[in-house]
Formats: sequence, C-alpha cells, structure tokens
Amino acid sequence: MPIDQKLTEAANIAAAAAPLMDQFVNGDETTIVQGAGGTYPSQAKAAREAKDEIIARFEPEVDSINEHAKHVTAEANRAQSYVQDVADEGVKQVAVIKSSGDTQNARLIATGTSEQYDVEQASLNQQAVIQNKGDEQAARVIAEGEKAEQQADRAQAIADKFGDVDSAITEATEQADRSKEEADRSAGYVATVSAEGDSQITRLQTEGVIQEVRAKAEADRAKTEADKSAQNNQASSNHADRSEAAADLAEAIVYNGEASTTPAEGKIPIGKKGGFIDIGWIDPHYNSAAPNFIGRAGGAGFGVGICPELPAGFSPLPGCTSPTSDTYGNYRYTDGSIMCWVPLFYYRITGNSIEIAAESDYADNAAAEADNFALHRAFIDGSQVQRGFFVDKYMVSANNGVASSIKDGLPMSSHSAHNPYSQVGAPNNYGGSVEVCKTRGDVFFPASRFIHSAAALLSLAHGQGANNDAYCAWYDAAGVKNYPKGCNNNALGDGDDNTVKYVSDGYSNCGKTGSGSPFAKTAHNGQECGIADLNGLMYEVSIGITRPGTSSGDSTGPNPGDFWCLKESVRMADLTSGWNNPTDAWGDVNHVATLYDVVALPHIEHISNWVRFGNSENPVLSAETSGNGWMTTGLGIFQPDGGSSGGTNQFGRDGLYSYRRANLCLLSGGSWDVGSYSGVWSAHLHYYRRSSHHYVGCRAACYLS
Repeated sequence: MPIDQKLTEAANIAAAAAPLMDQFVNGDETTIVQGAGGTYPSQAKAAREAKDEIIARFEPEVDSINEHAKHVTAEANRAQSYVQDVADEGVKQVAVIKSSGDTQNARLIATGTSEQYDVEQASLNQQAVIQNKGDEQAARVIAEGEKAEQQADRAQAIADKFGDVDSAITEATEQADRSKEEADRSAGYVATVSAEGDSQITRLQTEGVIQEVRAKAEADRAKTEADKSAQNNQASSNHADRSEAAADLAEAIVYNGEASTTPAEGKIPIGKKGGFIDIGWIDPHYNSAAPNFIGRAGGAGFGVGICPELPAGFSPLPGCTSPTSDTYGNYRYTDGSIMCWVPLFYYRITGNSIEIAAESDYADNAAAEADNFALHRAFIDGSQVQRGFFVDKYMVSANNGVASSIKDGLPMSSHSAHNPYSQVGAPNNYGGSVEVCKTRGDVFFPASRFIHSAAALLSLAHGQGANNDAYCAWYDAAGVKNYPKGCNNNALGDGDDNTVKYVSDGYSNCGKTGSGSPFAKTAHNGQECGIADLNGLMYEVSIGITRPGTSSGDSTGPNPGDFWCLKESVRMADLTSGWNNPTDAWGDVNHVATLYDVVALPHIEHISNWVRFGNSENPVLSAETSGNGWMTTGLGIFQPDGGSSGGTNQFGRDGLYSYRRANLCLLSGGSWDVGSYSGVWSAHLHYYRRSSHHYVGCRAACYLS
C-alpha cells in the first residue's frame, strides 16, 4: 500500500476515535463514554489526581531516564511483531511498573479473527527504569510475537520526551490533536500511573474501542479492525498489510523521520524516479551492495556487480555480493565457466575525462541524456535495453568438449598448431569462434567489440577515479602507466611492469588463462573480481562490426567502402558463423544491410598502418549520446584526430591496425608478442572471417534476454 494511502487511512481512523478519546480523557467520574464494548466511566479525574504524586515521585529521575531511554531504544529493536512482514520492526510493548516490590502490569491484548493492529509496533521502543526507596521500577519492552499479545504505553510521558514530566498525563490528553501526526494510525495510548503501589491504568484505543480500565482490561481491536474492513469491502483482505502499514508509519512518526531520496541521518529512504533507492543508504554500512550497481570509479568492486535476476545454469560464487570480495560479481555456469556480471552503466565524456553513472542514477536513457550521459551500446541487444551482460573472466579453453572460462586453462586458438578450436568440434578459423562459444549453450556468443569497448571505458574511468592502489592494483599516480597490464612482451610478462609474470601454456610465449601474477594487475578493474587478460595474451575475435564481401572467401584488401555496425534490433546470440544466410554474421552488401547499419569511419585508412589511441590533448572518444559518434565510441574506436603515431599514456598508447578488408573480422586486445600495441583499447582490422592464427582466440558472453 503506498505510504500516502497508509497515512490517509491512519488519519481517518484516528479522527473517528478522537471524540471518544476526548470524552474519556477530559471527563470526570460522572462522565460515561459509550464504546463498542459497552459504557465506561472516565478515569481522567483519577489520573489528574495522581499527577502531583507522579511529579513529586519521578521528577528527580527525569534526566537519567532520558539517557536510559536512548539505550532502551536500541534494545527494543530485538522485539518482533506478530506479522511476519514487519517481524524486524514491529514491537509489542508492555509497561511494567513496580512499586514497593509489587509489579503492576498493563496489557493490551489484541484478539479476534485477524492479526493485531498494534498500537505501538516498532514505535516508542523505550523503557524507563525508576528507582524509589531501593525499589526498582522498570518499563521493559519485550517481544511476545507468538500471539501478538502484549502492548502498552509504559507510562508514555516518563519514557518518551522526558524533558517534560507533565507529558505523563498530557500525552494522553493531547492524543486527539496529534493523532494524525504521531498516533500509531489506529492505536491509542495507555497511561499507566502508579502511586504507592496502587496502579491507575488508563487505556485508550483507537478504532472506537475503549477497553476496560485496570489490570483486567482487554481490547478486541483486531475484531474492530475486521469490522471496519468489512464496511470497506476489505473483510477478506490481508490484515497483515494493515499491521505492516501501522508499524511502518509508527516507526516514521516516533523517530520523527522524514522521507528522503538521499541518505542522511534521521531520514527515511524512499525511491527515486523509477523506484530505485540510492546505494548510499547501505554503502558502506553493509557487506553487500545493491543489485546491478556498477560501483563508483576508484572504489571497491567497481566494474562488476550483482546480477539482478540470475538465469538458469548460473550460480553465484561465495562472496559474490560483497564488493571487497575476490569473487564479487563472479558467477559459475554449469560447465564450470567463471563469468563476470557487468551491470548497465551510463557514461559522460568531457574532453578525455570519463564519468560513469549507475543504472540507479537515472530512471531511463532519456533522463541520462538530459545530463549528457549516454547508455553504452553494449547494453542494447535485440531492440531491448539490457540490464547488463555476462562475460568470461578468462579466455576459453577446451573442457571436455566445451569451451569454458577456467583459470589456468590452455587458451584455445583458431589455428591447428596451438590448442585448436577443433578440440571442441569447431572450425579452426576466426568465424569458428561463434561455434566455439555455442558449445556452452545457444545464448553464448564471442564477446562483441561493444563489450570490449565497455570494459576498456570502465578501466579508463577507474584509473581516473582512483587515488591509490587499494582497489586498483595497476594504479599509477603519475598517470604514465595507469591501465591494466598483461602478457604482451613476448617473455611471459608485461612491457610496462616487470613485476607481472605469467605461467607458460607450453606454446611459444603464450601464458595460461588468468595465470598473471599479481592477478589484480591483469584485471580490467585492478581487483581480483575483474575480467582478466584483456591486455595481451591472445587477440580475441570481436563481432559487431564488419565489411561485406563478394563471396565467402573474399578477402580483398585494401577494399574501399563502408564499415558496418550491428543493428540494435539484432540479437548477438542469433548470429551464426556462415556467409550470406539469414543469420550469418558475414555476407555480401545486400545481406549485411539486413543486419548492420553503416558507420562512418573516414579516418580508418585503406592502407596497412598502426595508429595509436591518443593525440596530444585532443578528445579521443566522441561525447555524442546518439548517432555516428555514439556508435564509434560504442565500438571503441577513436574519432578523427583522436589517434596518432605516438598515442598518449592515458590510453596506454594502445594500437589500432588500420585497414579495410572484405568480410572483416575485428580482433581486440593484442597478443603475447606485440608489445605496447596491446591493451584494452587495441583493435586489429586487418583480417577476415576465414583467417586462422595461433595467437587469435575468443571469450564468450551472453545477455539475460
């Protein structure tokens, strides 16, 4: 039930009870009040007569009680409510007042055919310990949630707002006026007065029911609530909802809470537009982060996250929900593959500065674009905005006929000489990468260039957001080598960091998957939970961009003409490895036009040439939130004037091999022997679908739908 509806309902109930309360509280011994259970004499006069005694007896204890009440509030949280949905917050209260060693109990017992609509659930949560002449007088909050039986006010004025002793009586008399603001939506206050061992018990109960005064009093408030429900055609509704509403509102009122979309002391969290609650409400107070939260650049767990709806076949690794865990955002598929979940994110580019916003920061893409943030192309597939993607933590290796993402595996290649694709029954060529990934299941495909670009952008933002290596192992304060490391120096190490070492897979100077040490330096986010080996090891086939050919074997180059970017309406998982069939990733110009859109890349020349990312202070990536520039950034390709022969340190001086080949098959990341051209941004445009090399493999990815 919406909170505003809860408040309105509570206010209406309390307003209806106000006249009865007024008669009962302000009358004298001659005043008779008609209630649902019969007629009752007012006990206000007796209560007023006890006022002076209360003041004289308890005023010296006020200050200490006020301090003790704070402690009591914390202890009261242990109480449980009868209703399961509010079990952590509903509180049954019993006021126990002891005088001269005798205990006077005030109880409100909710009976009837439905759950108790508690007066003070999770509300006041206070108890006062009062000592007089060596006798301990205590008000204790205890949970008797089994039958939702015990509830009372425990001398409200003494335990709540103790700065004013008069409130011991006036709290009850002012109930009618402030019932809409502080009352527990249908609850009454019980004023329990004890003088010289003789209890004066005043009970107030909203819903028009005033219970018998003194220790025997019992209220049938639940039944009254059921009666009211019947009048409103809600007799068959879940009364637990009413109790939950009561507890929620009571907690908000008692603690003087105010709703807020942003975290602050004493505030109550409410959702932003779209229903999302700011992560700041729980971070860093808890060990788990919000589902589908990409994190904050430079912080723990940034770059991966918790999958919001785990599909069949996946299971979370222990520690998967803790941002500081080595396995945060890591999942295992049925074949044993370890995959990382990368949540949806938006990015904003200002010059060469990158800002990353989480899914929860904006209600939708339009709201993000209004702030000049763009949804990354990696999160659009099959005409749907995807909430994230799974991508292999490691490059694939053969695993009993399946291409699996396993640490310390032997990375498969598209060539017969080096851990060939044929081990899992796929052709030993670049196009065979599609079939390799399908050995795990139909939903899997070779990680697209969009996915590689997204990982590279996260790395760039993470390096800019970090100020030490606590959560970014490859961090360089000088900004010279502030990017992920890898196997790229043709000696099982990294050309920029001689502390990074790999274990050989037995072929040339190629390493085993994920064998880099320190591992975190080889991960895209500088943490154990990240995606490994995106810089070097082996080039990775990356679908999503191509150029048409005239036949399946056409490898003409240089070949003038356009580059083509996969349409947003096409599902990556539907693409097949053939040529010119309806779902094939390659084909002639007419076929390509059915699956791809032209993307203008005039600066990618027709001749073989290495160009590095970065050109002095020029913006490398397009900041556009739509159109051709947005597609270019989504493909991880620098814009005109964004590349140069020398590149810049900010982009790792990563290389793009410029060429225009028919039946293009783009490669990402670099290999073990190409040195500084390798890197998370590296792209090679020289080869086609039938190419076959010992230094080219792949990693798999998939979407939720």
